[in-house]
Amino acid sequence: MTHHDGVWGILGSQRDEDQARAQAASDPATYHSAIAAKELHWYDTSAEQWVSQTGTDAWQGWHAGSGAASSADAGWTPWSSALDASAAPFYRWFVDGQTNACFNLLDRHVLSGRGEKQALVFEGDRWDPSKNEGRGGPVFEQRLSYRELLVEVPARAGTQKPRPQRWGPHCAEPAQYPRANLLHPGRAAARRDLHPRFRRILSQNPI
Repeated sequence: MTHHDGVWGILGSQRDEDQARAQAASDPATYHSAIAAKELHWYDTSAEQWVSQTGTDAWQGWHAGSGAASSADAGWTPWSSALDASAAPFYRWFVDGQTNACFNLLDRHVLSGRGEKQALVFEGDRWDPSKNEGRGGPVFEQRLSYRELLVEVPARAGTQKPRPQRWGPHCAEPAQYPRANLLHPGRAAARRDLHPRFRRILSQNPI
């Protein structure tokens, strides 16, 4: 599997795809663990850092508290077992590994210097046929960068603090306007109550 920009894996040819399919079928643990190590950041509890494996097999990333560049030994692995088939057909992947969807989708982009890149395009469900020279377009449209979204996520999470939540229910915010809740005076205060980790990231990567 080749990497056209050192970040996202791509298959460059039919031969590459055939080889990948064969390896995935014959040795799924090795195949998927190699991808997971490079494409995701994993939490190293002993050093309190988020790291992923680079092309040189070294683990590099950032300290969870300070956001400073950090690294782990090449022999370190985030999981005790890539694939536990002891109870097949009930399989367990990346046993004991710790990762976080929000960090991988958001934080690491800001930390790696891509904070100004577009992260989200929101289009409301109302359509205005007169926009874009008659081609039409959404009545409301908003584009957020990774830096902007990094502020929105903890601020939005802060609005949930007064509301007791239990495991099970899903929380949803009004979909028409992504920042609507932050306009409420009581909720806007959540923006000033950012977790210290977000403050450090944003101080190094200001909006």
